[in-house]
Formats: sequence, structure tokens, C-alpha cells
Amino acid sequence: MTPACQSTIDGVPTHGSRFPLTEVLRGEPGFTGVLIAEGGDLTTLVTEGLAENQRQAGAPPLAAGVDVGITWEDAYLDELSAAVRDGDVPERLVDRSVGRVLNLKSRLACSTGPAPTRTTPRRPCTARPTRRCRCTPRASRSCC
Repeated sequence: MTPACQSTIDGVPTHGSRFPLTEVLRGEPGFTGVLIAEGGDLTTLVTEGLAENQRQAGAPPLAAGVDVGITWEDAYLDELSAAVRDGDVPERLVDRSVGRVLNLKSRLACSTGPAPTRTTPRRPCTARPTRRCRCTPRASRSCC
């Protein structure tokens, strides 16, 4: 997991640009992890005039490869849900990001199998608790 850079390239915030996040970061070194937006990164698209509102601000980072917004910004909350529901943002972009997050969860949590999908049944956690895995009998229902 790594944050998308808060700088700009040719006046475009990095977290809203496909070139540095997908073509360079994911392409050249082959980064397959989760990219996060933090500290108002998504709102920057509105304040810089690249999006009119939070609803429009969610699509460019998602398309560029930002998977998670870790600050409370409507661009990745209700507004993004509405944009997907209305067909303004392709659902496959959300599915791609969800897949990356599930893959990270699988690697860091208790699972030793492939990343879960919508159709993968949950299974009890059989890993020994460690600092990275906090499985308990109660948590085992959803940890993997």
C-alpha cells in the first residue's frame, strides 16, 4: 500500500492522472498493491478546477488507479456510489480497486489461499495469531 503523491505534473494533481499512477508506477516496476488518497487529495481536483464537484472528483482518481480514499471525502463515498449507479463511472473500475484491496487483505490477514472474490465462501481462520494476524474465535468468521 502506498499513497498517491500530492504533487502535480503539468498542473494535474498526480492522484488524478493515469500516467504516473498506472503507466509508470504499475507499469514499469509492476506495482500491484493498493494506492491510497489522503489529506484531501480528492477535493484538490475540485479546488484546482479540474472537477466541478465531489461527484465529478471521484472518477479521475479511480480511473488513474487510486483504490482507497482514507479521508472523509464525498468523492469516494456517496457521490461515487451515485455516479456508478447512474452509469457515469464504470463499475469495473470499482471492482478493480476492490480486488486490489481484497488481495491486500488476503496477503496481510489470515488467508493462505487466493484473494477472496464475490463468490468465494468464507472459511474459518486456521492461522496462528501473530502481530499481523489477530484472529480470534469470534473474528475467524470474517477474517479470511
